[in-house]
Amino acid sequence: MSYSQELAQQILDTLKQALLDKGLRYQELADALGVSIATIKRMMNKPSLPFDTLLEICHLVGLSFDELLERTQDAQSRRAEFTKEQDDAFHNEPGLYAFLANIFWREKSLAEIQQEYSLSEASCYLYLRKLEKLGVLQLGLDNSYHFLISERITFEQHSRFARQQARQAMSVLGNYLLDNMHRPNNYIALCQMHLEEDEAMALITRMKEFWHSERKLNRPAVGQHEGAKTYTFSLQLADCGYQSYDDFIPNIDG
Repeated sequence: MSYSQELAQQILDTLKQALLDKGLRYQELADALGVSIATIKRMMNKPSLPFDTLLEICHLVGLSFDELLERTQDAQSRRAEFTKEQDDAFHNEPGLYAFLANIFWREKSLAEIQQEYSLSEASCYLYLRKLEKLGVLQLGLDNSYHFLISERITFEQHSRFARQQARQAMSVLGNYLLDNMHRPNNYIALCQMHLEEDEAMALITRMKEFWHSERKLNRPAVGQHEGAKTYTFSLQLADCGYQSYDDFIPNIDG
């Protein structure tokens, strides 16, 4: 299913929910539109509703078309995970995710990204079009856009992109530690801990709470103070968030 077909289905689903909320039955809808109930059932079960009919139904349920779109977008933003299509696109083109990370989570303007990454206006537009095609955002006039995803969106358990990022993170960390092993506060400690599942989850929870509380202090390094040593903790990527190695966003003109 293409993105346009998927969006049409989502709009239709939102309209059905509006009918339920209003308490309007298909027979009442058929009577108001002057068609048979069989016609209504056929129209309401295929994402090909004529636009004038769509507007008439919106009027009957007390919604403008803009309000219908807004409700549809709100429903989309409640998605908990990136789709497989989106995950595959980020895996195949990491620069696309890096671009998204900058305009979405880091809230950078297109002008800031152009300057920082030496991107052309054409490349910025093409990145936006790719994200629109994936259903991540919707483009407006003059490269304006609004997002169709939630800030808390995550990757599914078997995400190709998340695995790729985890491998890159471990490679970067490993190379850093190997290159700096001469420093007295740099070392790797590995150990096996045989725990019950509830004990392991409790430990992970405490580690996460400590990490997030320290992050809120905005220190240059977590727990940095005299006499402190450097420890490396490993948590599942899903628990750590979606930080991207976004030091490279290539131009894609044409």
